[in-house]
Amino acid sequence: MSAGMYKDPLKAEKVNRHYDPYAALGNAVIERAASDYRNAWLNKRNAARGVNVVTKEQLDTFNREIEADERFFRSDWFKVLSDADGEYLIKHLQMAWYDIFKKGKDDYRVSMDGHILRESFRKKSAAIRSAARLNGLTEEEFKEYLAAKNRGEGEKFKKGILECTEITITKPMTSDDILTVPLE
Repeated sequence: MSAGMYKDPLKAEKVNRHYDPYAALGNAVIERAASDYRNAWLNKRNAARGVNVVTKEQLDTFNREIEADERFFRSDWFKVLSDADGEYLIKHLQMAWYDIFKKGKDDYRVSMDGHILRESFRKKSAAIRSAARLNGLTEEEFKEYLAAKNRGEGEKFKKGILECTEITITKPMTSDDILTVPLE
């Protein structure tokens, strides 16, 4: 341990004067809410696309999580924790798209809206698998996106995926029914 370093966490300001534990806690709360929101949103979107078969209870859980997180992002508490625009964050989480690109020989990367994620992949298939998972797609669907992108139709493909969130139920449902949503 170097001079001036303390083991006592209450004296951490001696180690790093710029570290604010309250700001770190606020950021952790927001990051967790964003992660929960994105996961619930992807699950709901995939149910609407017919990718996932979900029960009514699961769909209700996704909707409750989405509603709770949206309330949080619009709340005064969120404004205390962050200067970010909660409405913008909601839209960003709904519309975020992960893509892959080749940075060098045997170096594939995943990026979100132009921001490169840290992880590097030696194989294109591993990068495709990662980007597909982050987008809530199957690997085959992500490969279809890449083909559409190469044809100049990538934005149209993304729009079709990202805007699919409405679930249509064609018959009265009971709690024991399983929702299957046909693709339109």
